[in-house]
Amino acid sequence: MGFKRVYDMEVTDTFGGEPNYSWCQRFRVTAKSKRGAIIKLSKHIGTQGRLVKQYDTGDVVFHTVIGAAVGIFTMSKSDTDPFFRNAIEL
Repeated sequence: MGFKRVYDMEVTDTFGGEPNYSWCQRFRVTAKSKRGAIIKLSKHIGTQGRLVKQYDTGDVVFHTVIGAAVGIFTMSKSDTDPFFRNAIEL
């Protein structure tokens, strides 16, 4: 059995397929992999469309949702990032 990791995730709106940040929700998700974290978050927020990976830098993965102007960033947990202090934990 693999151990679980913690990922910081942001859900935001997109404009023309690019992140727009007119609104943003932050989550801290515990899962075995980045893919597992994305699936867990998608179920939590009720995403109905298919997720499409736009880019993966190794540190950050960005997915968009087909049929919705929504994007999801996934990155490894950072204890120093002040934006995630009040993140919703899943």
